[in-house]
Amino acid sequence: MIFFIVFFTLNKAILYKITVLLYNIVRKEVIENAIRKQNKGVTEEKSHDTSGLG
Repeated sequence: MIFFIVFFTLNKAILYKITVLLYNIVRKEVIENAIRKQNKGVTEEKSHDTSGLG
């Protein structure tokens, strides 16, 4: 536990950057999934062409 605290203190900047990066990746995935679901619903209402959604 003490080692972890020392390690965390020494690498706080690196860990912070990694945490922010992971958070942004997860957030991007969540947002993209939400947009994809929205687009899917809209596309199903308007037409059956899904080639543009990837």
